[in-house]
Amino acid sequence: MRQKDRRIKELIKVGQATHDGLFEAQYGQWPLSGMNKDITRDGIVHIRGMHRDRKSSLLSNVFSLGRADYNLDNNESEIYLNKALIHPAGRIFGLLATRQAYIRLQDMVHISTIFSPLIIAEIAASLALSSYRYAAISSLKKMIAPSVADIVGEEQIHCLQLADIDDVSITDVFHNNAIDWQNNQPQLKQFANAGLQALDVILTLMPRAYYAQDSELQARLHNVLVRGYNAWGKLPENDVELYAALLDMGIKAPTDVKKFYHDNDDIRSITNEFRKHNAFNLGHFNPPNAEINIGLNSYRDGGLTKTGDVLDMYWNDALPFLYADLLQKYGDSKALERFGYSGERDITGVPLKIEPPKL
Repeated sequence: MRQKDRRIKELIKVGQATHDGLFEAQYGQWPLSGMNKDITRDGIVHIRGMHRDRKSSLLSNVFSLGRADYNLDNNESEIYLNKALIHPAGRIFGLLATRQAYIRLQDMVHISTIFSPLIIAEIAASLALSSYRYAAISSLKKMIAPSVADIVGEEQIHCLQLADIDDVSITDVFHNNAIDWQNNQPQLKQFANAGLQALDVILTLMPRAYYAQDSELQARLHNVLVRGYNAWGKLPENDVELYAALLDMGIKAPTDVKKFYHDNDDIRSITNEFRKHNAFNLGHFNPPNAEINIGLNSYRDGGLTKTGDVLDMYWNDALPFLYADLLQKYGDSKALERFGYSGERDITGVPLKIEPPKL
């Protein structure tokens, strides 16, 4: 059993923990090197069984792995876990497979109403061409051996997002920009994108658009950092280190970013400091990493083999901000300022950066 899962399970038995306590259980230490923690996150997080969740439907309670909630009245958070689905007996009885079939059936019904005459052709094309190579093994791994720490980690970040009414990740500004880009493309290109991504009705645990949401990207970015921290020995402290860390963890990157890190001898020491993992394996087979890649692949504006404006936007705008904002959620009040954000937003709601990354 993974050590972080063992530590989280101990807190689940207790039934509650502070945010700082949960972070320590996930990382194995707290605070972390590379952050300037000056805020104590001592808010209480209650960890309850899904049967205690009164806000979700019965089907959602049965087939969901977890859900986050925040109570403004007492400044406390709740994480509801489906303990049946993360218990070994649950997998023996096929509950996760049942959940997979339930979600896929919903998606098939939705997609078939839109592309009914062509759904078979779309899926056939996707089998050959889809970018969902990231989903095949990672989804199976998440079904067979889900990490309790990963589930709790995602829901904890959602709790912190819900606690801030101005949280940028909740407004989904980066994802909305990607959707706007897609909607402004020629109909044929929109149709081609839908066809290439149709494989999500078979392989992924949730619809592809779910993974492209800002809040979901940030939650999984947290789990990616948990996975990488011990090998790196520190958190990234600027854009150059962040990009090196993301590349090390197998996160899909624009061509110019990969070229910059491959050809630039001036940052070789930084690249080596964060080059600790098999990027291909993590990007395809580790669920949090692969799910970020599924989200980043949702709008394939560069064709089958190229990357384009949408992926550039995620790397230049979304991922640096979501990371700096995540550090602030950890308790580093100056993180956004250190990463160059002015505190203002443009007309679309995207946070303004004083000095955009130069790659």
